[in-house]
Amino acid sequence: MSSDLFENYKHLPKMKPPYKNEINMRYSQQLFLEQWVSVPVDMRTHLPPFSLYSDRYDLINFGREYINDCDQTGYTTSLRLLGEYPYWAHLMKAKWFREAKEKWDEEIDAKLYAEGLAKIRDLAMGDDAKALQAAKFLANKEYKKSAGTKTAKTRGRPSNEEIEGNLKKLTEDEIELQEAAQRIGLSIVSGNK
Repeated sequence: MSSDLFENYKHLPKMKPPYKNEINMRYSQQLFLEQWVSVPVDMRTHLPPFSLYSDRYDLINFGREYINDCDQTGYTTSLRLLGEYPYWAHLMKAKWFREAKEKWDEEIDAKLYAEGLAKIRDLAMGDDAKALQAAKFLANKEYKKSAGTKTAKTRGRPSNEEIEGNLKKLTEDEIELQEAAQRIGLSIVSGNK
């Protein structure tokens, strides 16, 4: 968004909380720069306080704040920026806001995933049982098996062939891990012995 657009509207005051009009109705499109530009000119009574995506010195990047809060319910962000949670529910009625939230949620998922992997890497550097499990998780690239996949929560019972294949793979992995441990002089204690 060019600053020239705001230049034409610099006479307008910036919208301030509680972000409601004179009859106590909540604003929605008028709050966000990307939507504000589509509001009819005669309804642009205030400059928007937020942007959905843009980092601008004169606007709060609502999406960035939501992602930083890391609360996909919107509760934390709505209380902090909008003053109340019901405002969030009001905004969620708008398709454009739900679409923006989907993009923000994808980024939160990626952020949490990256933080989880960093924690697993930290654990792998230790010298306890958790370190071995974490190292095994990283060595077997288990993180790749779940990264970016969107599968059904339940898919039914695995087939006998799949069970046998998984057991064979686990046995091979265990043998490989035992051999590697012997090579470097470690002994692995199994939970079932």
